[in-house]
Amino acid sequence: MDVDWKPQRLVKPVKLKFKTAEADSRADRDINQNRKSRQLAFNDSPTSGSSNYSSSSSSHRSRAEASLPLSYDPQGQDLLEGFGYNFRTYLSGKKWIDSALFAWHSIVLVTALFAFLFATFILFSFPSYIIYHLRGLPGYSTYRKVIQDPKPYYNFHFYSQVNILCSFFIVVNMLYIASAVVYMTYFTHRNALTLPALTLVTSVLFIMEGAFVNVLFNPDILRDDDNVRSLQEKLQREYRVSNKDEFSVTQDHISIWLKCCGIVDSFDFFNVSLQLQNSVSLQVPPSCCKRRVFEEGIAAVESCIRRGDEDSIYRDGCMDAYMEWIQTLCHAYVIYTWIHLIDCVIHAALYRNRLNFIEQVISATSEGPSEAVTPLELRGGIQLDQLKRPSVRHLSRESSAKEVTDYGRDHCGVKVDSPTGNVAV
Repeated sequence: MDVDWKPQRLVKPVKLKFKTAEADSRADRDINQNRKSRQLAFNDSPTSGSSNYSSSSSSHRSRAEASLPLSYDPQGQDLLEGFGYNFRTYLSGKKWIDSALFAWHSIVLVTALFAFLFATFILFSFPSYIIYHLRGLPGYSTYRKVIQDPKPYYNFHFYSQVNILCSFFIVVNMLYIASAVVYMTYFTHRNALTLPALTLVTSVLFIMEGAFVNVLFNPDILRDDDNVRSLQEKLQREYRVSNKDEFSVTQDHISIWLKCCGIVDSFDFFNVSLQLQNSVSLQVPPSCCKRRVFEEGIAAVESCIRRGDEDSIYRDGCMDAYMEWIQTLCHAYVIYTWIHLIDCVIHAALYRNRLNFIEQVISATSEGPSEAVTPLELRGGIQLDQLKRPSVRHLSRESSAKEVTDYGRDHCGVKVDSPTGNVAV
């Protein structure tokens, strides 16, 4: 009998292997009990089988071991597989694309974890690192002798901008780590909401990163006259040499670390009362002297702080030096955000491709395809009508030859040569 319909995924005749005569007799008894119910379920379907999506894929496979499964899974994955996409297992529908995306999200996970640890280190341990670094300088012991402070450790913190920046980076990278883990996890990876959720999260995070770095750390905002004047007034009001308060210790260590003096320049100390513990008046604090002066000894340092020679002290202010360091940190993070931009584009492209594909499938399987949608082409050897009825590929390999022959004749219009097991159209 000549028919236009071809079995799914069968371009050439396929030889099927069957069990012995004993298995055939058992299958004959089973088919007599189940054929009528299967026929009724198939005929009652409005689309000849395409709407029988009530059973899950797990029950679908369990019934395939003993009988001929006739129902599809709830998401209509068999229909999509006819167009070459397997969304049942792969989030992108293709195995090779999912493998590439898994490797990409591994890179995102590692970089986000590194950024998270780095921001945490700066927030909680970077002052200790700076102190440890300064203590290794050749002249740092001379500096401690000048200020007459044998205390080996200082408790100080950076300005509030660094704390805000690090806290923001910690939160953002925690969300990136969670997104990468969700994508790489098998069960959430198959969820239909995973892709749109990741697209939304990565897009919002990228916009927040760009806005935060560009607005909060804008040089014009940080170097605003009000901010500079506020720091200068605080310097005149609170700074004291050999003082143990947080602002004085922080200012001294930033001066030594970044090689700077004052807020804007060294003249900020002109109206500040500077005295050592021996009541000696100073022009500049010891932290403003260049490192080579400390290496020359205590006498050279005392001459530097009393006279304030231009060749012995730093002239640039700490405000500019500090902002340059922060901007360098932000520039490095901007390079890192390119990874987030690529990740955002990948998620958006995958989500758009999936929506377009579903729209094309709906158009291709409807009565007339929409002119605005490019029709999809089925894989070779598969006809559109085939997607609206059960597939021969769902037949259990343990089914009998007689069962396969009857099923192909009754439901699919397929001739099966029982002695050889060849399926032909």
